[in-house]
Amino acid sequence: MITTEKNTFDRISEKLQTGQNYIFGAGNLGKEIYEIFHKNSIYVKAFIDNHPKFENFCGIPIINLDKIENRNANIIISSINYMYELEKQAQEYGFTNTISFGTLTEIFNELQSFNPAYNGLREDYIKNKEKYAHLRSMLDDEHSKRVLDTLISYRQTLDSSVYAKIYDTNSVQYFEDFLPNCDVFVDGGSYDGENTVDFISRFPDYKKIYLFEPDSESIKLAQAKLSEFNNIKYLEYGISDESKVLKFDSRHNFGSVISETGTTEIKCVSLDDIVQEDYAYIKLDIEGAELDAINGAQRLISNGSPLAICVYHKPQDIWELPARIKELYPKYKFKLRHYSSCIFETVLYAIP
Repeated sequence: MITTEKNTFDRISEKLQTGQNYIFGAGNLGKEIYEIFHKNSIYVKAFIDNHPKFENFCGIPIINLDKIENRNANIIISSINYMYELEKQAQEYGFTNTISFGTLTEIFNELQSFNPAYNGLREDYIKNKEKYAHLRSMLDDEHSKRVLDTLISYRQTLDSSVYAKIYDTNSVQYFEDFLPNCDVFVDGGSYDGENTVDFISRFPDYKKIYLFEPDSESIKLAQAKLSEFNNIKYLEYGISDESKVLKFDSRHNFGSVISETGTTEIKCVSLDDIVQEDYAYIKLDIEGAELDAINGAQRLISNGSPLAICVYHKPQDIWELPARIKELYPKYKFKLRHYSSCIFETVLYAIP
């Protein structure tokens, strides 16, 4: 049963109408929330920021949390990455009404477009419970099942505190001890090359690395970081199911993404067309294009290449991607791990 029902969201909407509202986080998301509130005649008294760069934002003051006398005021958390930490901070100050970004997406549906991970998040679980159950049956260990159960709990309640139960701070993301040895690495969505550094640390006798990064500034960072290493092929491409040109929103950071509203165009290629070897360790963190990339790597996957695939960019990725991978190579064992205190950084490992 979904524990956060419509009447809960109605009660929160009523609280917002009191006008005792403070937005915690004076950044892009805070601005987005403020503008939606303004459009819906919801008054915001001030922004809160732990490290303010200005005295005002969106025409209203930025203040410190301890300057708010009314501990019953609504503290709206305008962060995804640090949602839990900011909510916890407000609660430690004695505030009893914290409202997370995830909760706001259910009240103001237009906020779901701010990040595709929230686009129909609760609805996906409601509509596809049997597919979540099937995924659970495919997971190889109890840790993985606990991770999935926690992800489902968040989709039911939008309570970010649940992630503390599974946030893995001891392991290196994409390089768990259960990975088999592999001397060819595909770094799909490399950003600045940090994951390639981790691969080289784990497998110093590697033969070849294919580094994919469509953002020109980011690939320059990767080339600089990896300048002392050899046998790295730098590919300024996106990864898809075939060669094509797609629009791209190039933000020169972790948020760069293939998007129909992108201002630039990028060439995309399939892994089967580029990777010469029959077998490689494939890591994919490509902002929601993972399914197309899987479909463009059918030869590599059918050969049992080990995989580390991000499954959080779209709500359905959590069950849709393993189902497709299993079709291509039924012998895979699946493990699920989570590496953040928020909705991001859930990784599916497919081990041959």
